Amino acid sequence: MKNGKELKILKLITAKSKLTKEDAIEIGKKIKKSMHRRYKKEYPDEFK
Repeated sequence: MKNGKELKILKLITAKSKLTKEDAIEIGKKIKKSMHRRYKKEYPDEFK
């Protein structure tokens, strides 16, 4: 039942969102790029 409740909460949050699908994709790309840079700096041996 937890997944159903979480889905309901997610739908409530996104229903009020003014972000477009393209905005969300762009934000996701920026987050992924930032995380990559951070982890590459913290764990350089893992990226050889």
